[in-house]
Amino acid sequence: MSVESDIFKSSELHLDGQEDKWIASPHPLDDAFWGLTVVPRHGTINVEIEVLGQRFMSDDGGNRGHWIRIKNTGHQRAYFTLYAARSPNY
Repeated sequence: MSVESDIFKSSELHLDGQEDKWIASPHPLDDAFWGLTVVPRHGTINVEIEVLGQRFMSDDGGNRGHWIRIKNTGHQRAYFTLYAARSPNY
């Protein structure tokens, strides 16, 4: 069985050297399967981005969110893009 997935792309983001932050999924969650990933911008060299954790939430209105905590472990500014993949939950 195969299913088609939707890919959501955030705008370009950056982290300065040794900086870490939480960033939100570029799309609200529903009952599908979700995955987040970060990819260094093409042409960016000598950078390393580490995924430190993930956080999920649901507020009083039933809205659900997904965050990923990342860190630039290098000493220069790193440019990257956040992607979210959504696959249906049949």
